[in-house]
Amino acid sequence: MKTKASTQKTSELITRMMENADRYLMLRLHLDLFKHRHALSKTDTTDYQIEGGKSSISAAS
Repeated sequence: MKTKASTQKTSELITRMMENADRYLMLRLHLDLFKHRHALSKTDTTDYQIEGGKSSISAAS
């Protein structure tokens, strides 16, 4: 049953790799949004707020 144990370890490794990939992609998304917002902050008057997992965008007039 060495093959079954090897398959199990491979499955666990793939699962961990996918979880790490998800974390990496989320961090990249947040970084890209931060950079974009920072670039816009010099010219944009839109107020972006994220509170309690909900986001809202309001345009200043």
